[in-house]
Amino acid sequence: MKAKSIKYRLDLRKYYTHDKLLSLVGSKKKVLEIGCASGYLSEQLARQGCEVVGIEIDASTAEEAKKFCNNVIYADIETLPSLPYPPAYFDVILFADVLEHLKQPLQTVKNLSKYLTKTGTLIISVPNIANWSVRLKLLLGRFDYQDEGGILDTNHLRFFTLKSLKIFVNEAGFTIDRIDVTPGVLAFSVLQKSFGRIFWRFKFLNRLLYQISKLWKTMLALQFIIVAKKVSQGDSR
Repeated sequence: MKAKSIKYRLDLRKYYTHDKLLSLVGSKKKVLEIGCASGYLSEQLARQGCEVVGIEIDASTAEEAKKFCNNVIYADIETLPSLPYPPAYFDVILFADVLEHLKQPLQTVKNLSKYLTKTGTLIISVPNIANWSVRLKLLLGRFDYQDEGGILDTNHLRFFTLKSLKIFVNEAGFTIDRIDVTPGVLAFSVLQKSFGRIFWRFKFLNRLLYQISKLWKTMLALQFIIVAKKVSQGDSR
């Protein structure tokens, strides 16, 4: 899970991950948030009337999250044998930028699926390893990890393309209900520094980046956001 979770902070810019996740979860839901870090997202979910149970591997940030969660379980989700909750308890299981940090993400999702109600929702956000900036670096013979976060964060153990993410979700026993993206046109840090503030200041430019990224998801998305439902018995999708 997130080895350096304390560095993660809330970002409520429109069209970006946290804003979208909060909207997708909705209000008054029972939410299991995997890798809740310091509770920056949990706090917003609580404000939406949600009951939030967080799981966090880092002791100090787990302690911080207790201020915002109904319960925080300090544990490694990959070795946690069970949860102190009955099956079909949660309306939403949320993996916000977590799967890429796990050694065995598929097994983890499968293990947790029993805690989701029949009509519950699995919500996932992951970086797009096939973003144009990574492709360009590969053409130049580079694959440089970054300490400051991003697609090639040093803590990332797994990488996803849109195709591999779809396969992952299906193999976990879910069917995809919705696919969204966050804009990754300015994925290079030098472009972010040069033009990022200009785009974020003007709403129509920010919306333009998002629409362009939606048109060519596999190349231009910075992150993929997946909303999925449990595959019911007899569903062959």
